[in-house]
Amino acid sequence: MKIDPNIDHQLKKIDRQMQLLNFFVGLAIIMVIVTALFAVIEVQKEKLEEPAYNLSQSKTKKPEGATSGRGHK
Repeated sequence: MKIDPNIDHQLKKIDRQMQLLNFFVGLAIIMVIVTALFAVIEVQKEKLEEPAYNLSQSKTKKPEGATSGRGHK
């Protein structure tokens, strides 16, 4: 049984296009994952910076009547 060379050529062309499509889809997925990782890293950096800022602010400016948290005897 002989395969028609025209059909064989078309199948090879379609196969090449599918390989390119799969490559670019994979590349896009990797880019989305990397972007999400960078976003998570930025959020974590902000979370690490916030408590230090709030802590230094609370040390310098206490509300009136504030105690150290220990009960009176």
